[in-house]
Amino acid sequence: MLPQRLHISLRQQPIPSLGIVLAAFLLVFEVPLVVIGVLRGHGWSADAPSALSHPSKRPFSFAPAFDGPVGMHIDFTTHYRFDTAEGAAEFAALLPSSGHLVYLDEPTGSPTTSAGPKAYTVTLFHQMKCLDVVRAQYADPSDARLPLTNHCLNYLRQTVLCRPNIKVEPAVNSEGTAVRGYDAVCRDWTRVYEEAERNVGAYRAWVNATATEV
Repeated sequence: MLPQRLHISLRQQPIPSLGIVLAAFLLVFEVPLVVIGVLRGHGWSADAPSALSHPSKRPFSFAPAFDGPVGMHIDFTTHYRFDTAEGAAEFAALLPSSGHLVYLDEPTGSPTTSAGPKAYTVTLFHQMKCLDVVRAQYADPSDARLPLTNHCLNYLRQTVLCRPNIKVEPAVNSEGTAVRGYDAVCRDWTRVYEEAERNVGAYRAWVNATATEV
């Protein structure tokens, strides 16, 4: 489900699925992208007419362009269950169709510069993947991936603390049980997915073009 632009009343929005809530929740934290120090001006688009003229010379970038906040309604959902095949498929779909990787050029002068762009994972996608790992462990406690689950729990803890969301939620009792069902303002997570698809599309075009030059 696509996010709602803020010129639409938040109270008119449909309730999104939990997976999208999770993605937006993490983006509200202004989750840092793993790619650091890459300027959008150095990137190239697979749609640019000259993008493939000399593909081995075109730098790769990953820099989502956020064009304003979006609204979503935080609430319960019947989707994203941990114990159903449908829920497992929904969690798996939280990763882009291109996977969780993006590709960036190494800094000029790096020993690996001539080897082509290097693969990175984006924090948001790493978090989504970890949520699925925790889901699978919860669904099957006998699953042998326990060390990976421990890694994911710690990774989620660290990345959430890195950019804390300080929004206050109304509590219904002294134990701090939060009210369910409220409107939130979020960064547009779809822009991250779109930029990842663009980046990987450019990388695949580069791979194909480079192979034909050999």
